[in-house]
Amino acid sequence: MGIRATGFWVVAGALLVAGALVYSGASLWFAFPEAHVLVVIVAVALVVALLGAGLFCGRSWLRWAFREARARGESIREAIVNVGRLALATRRGRVALGGVGFGIAMAASPVFFRAVQLGRVGDAIIPALLLAIAIVLNALAIVAAGSAVLSDATTKGLAKWERAFAVEDAVGPEIDFDKQSEVRLRVKPLRGNQWRFGLKFSRSDEFSSERYAPGYPLWHIQKEQDSDDLAFTYYDELARGKGALIWPGYHDEEIAIVIRRMGSHLVINIAGGFGWTGTFDARSHRYAQPTAWADGREFQIKVQLEVLSAAPVREAAEDPPILRMDDHLATDTATRHHSAYFRLRFWNDGGGGITPEVRVTKVLLGDDAREAKFSPQLPLLLPWSSLSAPPSLTRLHSGGETVGVLGALSWVDRADGSGTGAPLFPPLLYVAGEEHNPEIGQTDERVFVQIQAIVPGHLDVPTIERWFWVQIANADDREGHYVTTGRLDEAPEDKSSI
Repeated sequence: MGIRATGFWVVAGALLVAGALVYSGASLWFAFPEAHVLVVIVAVALVVALLGAGLFCGRSWLRWAFREARARGESIREAIVNVGRLALATRRGRVALGGVGFGIAMAASPVFFRAVQLGRVGDAIIPALLLAIAIVLNALAIVAAGSAVLSDATTKGLAKWERAFAVEDAVGPEIDFDKQSEVRLRVKPLRGNQWRFGLKFSRSDEFSSERYAPGYPLWHIQKEQDSDDLAFTYYDELARGKGALIWPGYHDEEIAIVIRRMGSHLVINIAGGFGWTGTFDARSHRYAQPTAWADGREFQIKVQLEVLSAAPVREAAEDPPILRMDDHLATDTATRHHSAYFRLRFWNDGGGGITPEVRVTKVLLGDDAREAKFSPQLPLLLPWSSLSAPPSLTRLHSGGETVGVLGALSWVDRADGSGTGAPLFPPLLYVAGEEHNPEIGQTDERVFVQIQAIVPGHLDVPTIERWFWVQIANADDREGHYVTTGRLDEAPEDKSSI
């Protein structure tokens, strides 16, 4: 059960307990004025019994919800508040809230008016407070529903559509990823140097009228006024944002975005620039509305949507694994006898446990992309860092695990075992293979490596291949050398045969 559903039942249960306490206590209080102590005891016992039953029946849901909260670094108080906020973002949550308020009002109104008619001011205080609580609960339900609107257009039955966005916060036809399980969006800026285009998500065909709202995730790509970079930003159901650079040196090229429903996940992929893939929960991202804005500046964006697959989605029997490779090599300068050691990090963003096999499949040298002399030995399996055995990556490995890719040896020990040695300058680059370490050499040229990651036995986990480069060059203005790394969108051009 997801956090929204868990939140609904937690909040609904809490309101039910409060309503039962108030109603029972008020009824017994006025029915037996000579036994007020007994009324209090019965009310407390009733609350304890209801809370105990609720905790027992929902213990697994609550454990899951708060485990997820701890994984996000939230305190218990923050987790309770966030679960409540998400519950009120649903129609069911608002109906439960308004229903409890209505029930309290129905129970308290006769008692209040009877006490007023009889002139018993003291007896009217408690029902008056209950009526005030009912008014507040209904007001909260109404306010929570105030920013929600139903989509007035869908892509159902549409294989393709095209729209030009030029109005701030305009929205396009709704997409239901349960019915359009794979779509392609082609986004082409026509006017303006600053703009945003993205998708507003929802669990139902109800969307927020606001740009950012709890319970309604937002994902968008963005171009800033004084920048040639394309980036993305994502706000989750609690409106917490994160983002990253996608395409440096972007100059209004067409952007292809493919969105695919895969079991219990929704995968968004952008091919241009660095390339980017994001994985999201399909339940909270089932519906989407395209939208665009430019924060008050003039803009125009042409968007074309094509439905690539309308096959119904079958929920996976279990949460499928999703392998993720980092988009850069991490430089480790603390490895003994090395000026640098280059590592690559992997995660499993899905369910289950997987053990990826990571290999170096190609090594090219220099700007003319010459093949390394040991190319016939490729591919080479890479070792996992600081582990005696390959890991079984799960979602709980939030920090991921790394493999060693390249080493830059700056010191070599003497073969006589005396413990002495000599420095190497420039450092000696080599591939950090699991079985052996073929030498690239002492070079200040760029070294390009292609990394491939597969998961044996899991045909549902796609192979990942990426190009990275490193360079260790002499420092012109100081002693020593400097280290730079990067990533390529495609293989470097091989000019060795020209």
